[in-house]
Amino acid sequence: MKIGIFDSGVGGLAIAEPVWREFSGVEIFYIADKAFSPYGQLNEQQINERVLWCAQELERQQVDLIIIACNTATAAGVELLRKKYNFPVIGVEPDINFYQRGECSKVDLQKICVLCTPYTLKSLKFNNLKNLRDPEGLIHYKAMKNLARLVEDYFWSENLQKSKELLIDDLNKELNEDNFEYFVMGCTHYELIKDIIEKHTGAKAIGVADGIVKRCKQLFKDLKKMDGRVADSCGGFYFYDTNKPKWASVDLAKFISWPRE
Repeated sequence: MKIGIFDSGVGGLAIAEPVWREFSGVEIFYIADKAFSPYGQLNEQQINERVLWCAQELERQQVDLIIIACNTATAAGVELLRKKYNFPVIGVEPDINFYQRGECSKVDLQKICVLCTPYTLKSLKFNNLKNLRDPEGLIHYKAMKNLARLVEDYFWSENLQKSKELLIDDLNKELNEDNFEYFVMGCTHYELIKDIIEKHTGAKAIGVADGIVKRCKQLFKDLKKMDGRVADSCGGFYFYDTNKPKWASVDLAKFISWPRE
């Protein structure tokens, strides 16, 4: 099984890691579109140009499905790709309805805040989701202008302590005035630092990784029923940085073992 994943940077590793751990033997082809990061500061046409470019590059790798591991790119271009390609395309969107499940069913909706990029918060797709999941408008929503970029900088930084301080300063500046119990991650970059967000806000961070793994399981069953559709693979993780346009085989476990809280 070959899985294509792309994001504006490393945020999608929050999706790639659990997918890799859940499905032994898969090959993952991951594009970090760092040359055009962050997507949240681009307009719709620019985002869709990158969405199409990334999908075409992954198609050349003969992937069986694509995961758009970016909320901004999903909001702008998931339907575009679904119309263009016959293979499945999975998008990510904030798990606004988490409170309807299990132990969270009695949570005060006014204690929930969804964190998004500025583009996602303004997008039609997200607002349709918001109207469906939160018709009374009880949940709070906040655009985080700098957080995705700061997470990206933290991941690659040679001065981790300084980069982490800048990241935490932004969290304190943007989130310290409200007493929320839950932050819903509307960007996979944010999910990559769930532990830091929880420690420095005292709230629970809700991501989408588990939901994406569940969706992959459903699609894998369907794909395996289609004779000749699923490519043979022996496992591997391949990384493509658009600032250094070349596929590289990497050890995913070591690649993501950067310092976390």
